Amino acid sequence: MAAKIMFILTFVHMLNTQNNQCDTCSDSYRTPPVCDCNVGYYEPVPGYMTCSSCSYKCATCQTNSHTCTSCSGANRSGASCSCDDGYFDYGVANCEQCNYQCSKCVTNSHTCTECSDTNRILGSNTCYCKEGYFDQGVAICGQCNYKCATCETNSNNCTSCSATNRSGSTCSCDDGYFDYGVANCEQCNYQCSKCVTNSHTCTECSDTNRILGSNTCYCKEGYIDQGVAFLH
Repeated sequence: MAAKIMFILTFVHMLNTQNNQCDTCSDSYRTPPVCDCNVGYYEPVPGYMTCSSCSYKCATCQTNSHTCTSCSGANRSGASCSCDDGYFDYGVANCEQCNYQCSKCVTNSHTCTECSDTNRILGSNTCYCKEGYFDQGVAICGQCNYKCATCETNSNNCTSCSATNRSGSTCSCDDGYFDYGVANCEQCNYQCSKCVTNSHTCTECSDTNRILGSNTCYCKEGYIDQGVAFLH
């Protein structure tokens, strides 16, 4: 009891009674002359001598460690100083940035809970580009060329084709079909084994008994056009 009384008397002695300002404070987390709790600390009970530390999320707080009055990091906001979208809580003042695929993430930058683009699909906490799109290394997925059902690295590097009458690494139209600028190839006229631009602009003929002239396949002398590819 005597020790407690001595402590109180010592504390009172520290006060400058003329202007009610402190020469020294009761706690190392207070600064004279006012002896309010330092930034990052709060007074658990009014008049309590010892200041307590705010949560790492708070630059300043009151009443308790989690009631923030200002946030500790530029990427925190709200009353609870949560990390902004695109950032995750790493247990320190500054939030860490999520991977470009994620609009929200937890634990680490690659564990997505929401995706950064509507053309991404969330699966096992990873945001994959939808079919018909490819990952460009940025938030927005790039669209594959119309020839490709799927692609990677760039829009023309097809990994599968958009139509059954396309084939090869570039998903070109098969013989007998031409590219009309859409997914499905259009069929050439029966006279052509290959054509471009439209069905009647032949580049090769469908029968050895046809001769190519001005992009049209005429029947050789001695043959008639029967309205089918092969002549008899």
